[in-house]
Amino acid sequence: MKYENLKARVVLLDEKTGEVIAEVDPYTTPYAITFPDGKSLVEVINDIEQIPGPQGIQGPRGRQGRQGEQGGQGIQGERGEAFRISMIYPSIAAMEADFANGDVGHGQFVIIETGNVDDPDNARLYIKGEAAFEFITDLSGQQGIRGPEGQQGIQGAKGDQGEEGERGPQGIQGMKGDKGDPGEAAEAGRDGDKGDQGDKGDKGDKGDKGDKGDKGDRGDKGDKGDKGDKGADGVDAVGVKHGDAYATAATVKLFFKRT
Repeated sequence: MKYENLKARVVLLDEKTGEVIAEVDPYTTPYAITFPDGKSLVEVINDIEQIPGPQGIQGPRGRQGRQGEQGGQGIQGERGEAFRISMIYPSIAAMEADFANGDVGHGQFVIIETGNVDDPDNARLYIKGEAAFEFITDLSGQQGIRGPEGQQGIQGAKGDQGEEGERGPQGIQGMKGDKGDPGEAAEAGRDGDKGDQGDKGDKGDKGDKGDKGDKGDRGDKGDKGDKGDKGADGVDAVGVKHGDAYATAATVKLFFKRT
């Protein structure tokens, strides 16, 4: 039989007499109650049922006893308190030192809250007994998943300007920098005022001969001259050559046309 779908009923018993001290309603499932070895209440119960003991020797059948008389109606017990943490202590030492505190009655629960989930004393549940606090269980749960990242807050106001600090010592001289680019040309200055005429100078030396002048323009065509006298009769040309060189030139005759 499994106890997966049941609610847990926690009853506090006196270890010596077995008397019920209080009933506790933890408002949780059996899986939420864990023991120091890490097992839940359901796992502990299942382990107990699954480990059978050795078969004992069957004893002789006894005689049937007479039926007892019905007992009288018992008085109604006091109503138990709901599960409530009466006090939270930062450490076990602080809890033990506060045992005489009358604000925590006998049978009431206190818990240790150290503020560190990795502290083994954190979330330990105790009940106040007659002479000391008695450990009940460790209520530490598993670490939850990380929540979503919150939105960025608004930017704070600009702070006041701080006071001017003291002048620091002069630093060491730096290395010589690279030669800078040439600057822009300066604007030309305005013309100065005209000076006074100087004295007449001495006669200069004779100058060098000037360059030849340019060729003059072509003159107008002259008048036609008179007709000349008739020349003597010509003779046949002999020994006239035509060519690029005398040795290779061909001998030709030269004629003149009479006009």
